[in-house]
Amino acid sequence: MTQRDDQPLLFFDGAVRPDGNLVGNYCTQNQAGQCLSNYGLWSLQPIAKP
Repeated sequence: MTQRDDQPLLFFDGAVRPDGNLVGNYCTQNQAGQCLSNYGLWSLQPIAKP
């Protein structure tokens, strides 16, 4: 996959918690790999099977 010049590069960092949830943060990066002002938190929770 290649990156287009008009699309920001996204960096995700995170961990698996003991309860199985995934949590972390993200940011957009410049070409030097430095985080820019666009950042936030993310989390994922497994879907419980019936």
